[in-house]
Amino acid sequence: MGVPLPDADFTATIMGSLLESYRPILSTMSAAAQIAKTPVTPYDLISFVSEEYEHCQLTAGTHTSKKGSNAAFNADSNHQNTPRAKGPTPDTVCYICNKKGHFKSDCWGPGGGKEGQAPRNSRRSLRQTASIVAVPETQKDFAFASTDATPIGERCAIIDSGATSHFCPDRSKFVTFSEIEPQEVCTAGGTCISAIG
Repeated sequence: MGVPLPDADFTATIMGSLLESYRPILSTMSAAAQIAKTPVTPYDLISFVSEEYEHCQLTAGTHTSKKGSNAAFNADSNHQNTPRAKGPTPDTVCYICNKKGHFKSDCWGPGGGKEGQAPRNSRRSLRQTASIVAVPETQKDFAFASTDATPIGERCAIIDSGATSHFCPDRSKFVTFSEIEPQEVCTAGGTCISAIG
């Protein structure tokens, strides 16, 4: 009591407390974790077992609320003889697509157990959705411009540190000024002005 329980010990405790009917699933999960060289976290284990319990309830034709119950630990290990449901309950929510009526193992979406097995009409919409997600956005170049109605005496210079030349509507603001042949400069608004120095 009062001593923190490491994740590995908590995971082992959960695995040891499950019914024998969960052994094939736990073996598969443990083997996958060993191959991936990542430990099974208690969160992943509880999530996986809860999903398997819901799947068993779906195939057994019963549905119980998960609120405050230890139903996953009391699953019927001999559910082969129970009548099967015609389909998932309306309250069942898929972890892949977040739609009601099926589980991850029956989901046609990317990452689901039946990925790519959707009927033709659904398959086309799934493929279009997946291709939209897979296409990276192209970057477009753009610039911003603004105007200001400040009186000439209060105007300041616009200086770009990366530019070779700078501009200002008030000649008196320059410390050094060199006159040049007038050059036409077109602004973003479409008007043209003459640059004189």
